[in-house]
Amino acid sequence: MFKPEVEMEGIIIHITLEFHRIEAYRKQFERVVFLAINRNYDETIVLAADLIEQSPHVYEHLRILGQIQSEPDKKIAPFDNLIDGL
Repeated sequence: MFKPEVEMEGIIIHITLEFHRIEAYRKQFERVVFLAINRNYDETIVLAADLIEQSPHVYEHLRILGQIQSEPDKKIAPFDNLIDGL
């Protein structure tokens, strides 16, 4: 997901992290959680799907999407996402 760039100069190691990407990801994840809590499911599904595309190995994204899809007004099979998360 966020792979650091590592350079070695003799005994010195330089590690570069893309903090702006990490912060953008964190904000998007927090937005997904906020929207889900406030039952804004249509927008949450779009943002959660984007997070899953970026980081398919993060179970929490799939869990949130599956939980939304299990709401009574949704007609989508929620267990597909929960199983994918495992």
